[in-house]
Amino acid sequence: MSTEARHSVGPRCGGTPPFASTSTRPPSLFACLPRAFVALSAVSAVLFAPVLHAQSARPPTPARPAAAPAAANPAAAVAKKPGPVEPPIILTIGRDACEINDPFSTTPLNGAKWTVRGATLVRNERVPGGASGQYVLRTKKLAEVSHILWPSPPKQLEDAITAYQRGDAQTALRLVQDVLNFFEKMRKDAPGSFWLKAASVKLDALMVLQNDTMLTAFIRELEAVDSSAVPGLPDRVKLAKLARTGRLDSKAAVAEADTLIRQTTNTEILAQAHLIKGDALLALREPEKAMNAYLRVNVFYGNPPHFIPAAQLGAAKAFRAMNSPANRELKLEAVANAYLRDTIREYPLTKEAAIAKTMLPKDEREAAIAATEEQEKNIEAATRQKADPENTLPPAPSEKPAPQGEAVPPESAPIAGENETSAADSSEAATPPAPKTPSKKK
Repeated sequence: MSTEARHSVGPRCGGTPPFASTSTRPPSLFACLPRAFVALSAVSAVLFAPVLHAQSARPPTPARPAAAPAAANPAAAVAKKPGPVEPPIILTIGRDACEINDPFSTTPLNGAKWTVRGATLVRNERVPGGASGQYVLRTKKLAEVSHILWPSPPKQLEDAITAYQRGDAQTALRLVQDVLNFFEKMRKDAPGSFWLKAASVKLDALMVLQNDTMLTAFIRELEAVDSSAVPGLPDRVKLAKLARTGRLDSKAAVAEADTLIRQTTNTEILAQAHLIKGDALLALREPEKAMNAYLRVNVFYGNPPHFIPAAQLGAAKAFRAMNSPANRELKLEAVANAYLRDTIREYPLTKEAAIAKTMLPKDEREAAIAATEEQEKNIEAATRQKADPENTLPPAPSEKPAPQGEAVPPESAPIAGENETSAADSSEAATPPAPKTPSKKK
C-alpha cells in the first residue's frame, strides 16, 4: 500500500493520523481520574472487607425496656414522694457559716452538719491527706456566735405560744424553758436570736400562773442583762412588774399602766398594758373607763390578734357591769352577749372562749357549745392535713353490708384498680347472699 493510502485509512486501521506528531505527551489529569477512582475502590474493598464482615456478624442491639406501669394505688405513689426540704439553720462564728441540725427536732442527725452538744458545736471531719476512715472532731463555742439565720421561729417556741393562747400556761412554761436555755448560750443581742421572744412568753406564762416567787426571780434575772444590748427588754420588765402590781394594788396599777403606755411604742406591750389597766378599773368599779381601755385593744392593737379574745371578754364584763335600770334602753346585756358569742365563734380554742360559754344564758350556751364542737373538729382536721398533706387519706369506707335490695352507697364502692376483682364481682360481694333453704335428709 502506498504512503498516501496508509495515511488516509490510518485512524481506522491503527495508523498514525495525517500530520500527527510522532512525539510522546503525558495524558491530561481529567483522563486519569476514572482509572484512579477504579483503583482506589479496589484497594478499599480489600482493606475494609474484614471490618464489614465483623459488623455484619455482630448481634442486634436489644430494644430498650418499656417504662414500668404507674402504681395502681395512688396513695402508694404519693407516699414515695420526698418531703419538703427544710431551709438551713446557719450560725455565723467568725468567718465560718456553720449549718447545724435543728436542736428541737427529733429527725435523725445529718453528719455533714454541726450538732449542738451543751455549749459547743461538734462535727467529724475527714483528715486531709490521711488514710480512709480517719476523722478529727472539730468544735466551736456557741458563745462566739455573731449572727443567727433561723428561717422561722423554732417549732417548740410556736407550740409554747399556742399553749399559752389556749390557757395552758403550765405547758407553755415547760416548752419555752428549753428554747430559753438554748439561746442563753449565745449572745442575747445577736441578730436573729429568739431569746427575747422566749423570755416574753415565759413572763406571760408566769403572769397567768400568778406565781409571784418565780416571777420576781425571773424579773431580777432579766434586770441583770444589759438593757442597751437587747432593745425592748426594759419595757418587758416593766410590763411584768405592772402585772404583779395589778394583783396587789389596782389604783397603783392604773397609774403605772398610764406611764408605760406613754413611754413605749411596742404594740404588744401597749395591748397588754391596756388589758391590765381595764382589769384594774373594773376592780375599782369604773366599768365605763374599763370598757374604753378594753376596746382600744380591738381598735388600735388588734394585729397580731393574740389579745383580742381577752379584750372582748373584758368588754363584755364591762357592759354587764354598766347595765342598770337607768340604762335599760341601751340593751347593754344584749351587747355583752354579742361580744361573748363573737369570742366563742372567732376564737373557739382560747381560754377566753371557755369562760365566755359559762357567761352566756342557758339557751344560747347550748347552741354555742354545739357550734364550737363542730368548729374544733374542722380545725383539728385542717391541722392534720397541714402537718402531713401527702399522706392524708380519705376516711375508710364503712364495713357494714348494705341490706338486700338496696344500692351500695358511693363511698363504700371499691376503687377501680385497687384489687383484681371486677365491678361485677364487687357488686356481688357487696350484696349478702340469700339464705339457703335447709334440705331434708332422706
